[in-house]
Amino acid sequence: MSFKVFLSHSASPEDQPVVWRLQTLASSYGIELYVPPRGAGFDKLKSRHRAFTWVGVKRELDRSDCVIALITTTITSNTQKELAYGLERKKLIVPILGPTVDSTKLQTQFPSCFQFHLYEDPGRVATEVMNYLSKQKMQKMDKEAKQAVAALVAIGVGMLLLSAASKS
Repeated sequence: MSFKVFLSHSASPEDQPVVWRLQTLASSYGIELYVPPRGAGFDKLKSRHRAFTWVGVKRELDRSDCVIALITTTITSNTQKELAYGLERKKLIVPILGPTVDSTKLQTQFPSCFQFHLYEDPGRVATEVMNYLSKQKMQKMDKEAKQAVAALVAIGVGMLLLSAASKS
């Protein structure tokens, strides 16, 4: 049985490829990473189809061992809904925040938030996440799974920083 991670994200459209690359990389670490549907196509679905999709999203959240919340700009309503459901289900949530995200509201909801900044080593965030995860008591999350999640965070942050640097 593989380790399952739900990736809740508020990535800008230009950062969307990073989200999909993370899903591919996760499988190489033996992690099943679920990425919920986002974007113009999803937003244009009729409400009954979106409701059906929400049922699927909740099912994937229920199946997940942990949630990574990758919030690069603002917290969208989809991300808020997913995180609220994750909290309700007592899931371990690891919020990763972009440089412009105001963390004050999130810090009241989560024991730890991890913010990355432009032009800094993504290893700092990965180390903070690894230290946080090492203190968590989860039956299914062994040392290798914790290291893999921290590595995914480092890779994701690194790709987002590269993407931001290429835009400036």
